[in-house]
Amino acid sequence: MEKGAPRLKIPPELLDDVKAWNEDDVELFLAENKKAYRIKEVYIQAIKDQELCGNNLLHFELQHFRDCGVPLGPAANIFDLVTELKIAKRLVLPGT
Repeated sequence: MEKGAPRLKIPPELLDDVKAWNEDDVELFLAENKKAYRIKEVYIQAIKDQELCGNNLLHFELQHFRDCGVPLGPAANIFDLVTELKIAKRLVLPGT
């Protein structure tokens, strides 16, 4: 996919407030974006096993995904996805 092209997908059934997402919502969000961000089901399941809610997801850093057993490449992709989510929801400014 072309760099800079919008890839982020937020399922319409998810609440606007990411902090209010439950574990199933986080799983749905990751699953919706798995193709564009090359996230395998096994890594989505590893994150689901940690019972992360939306608020937790927003605070995760790259190493946290690694600590869940996700290899570096996919962990970086998930971290990029979460960063794009934060920007889309105006929780951070681009480039910060």
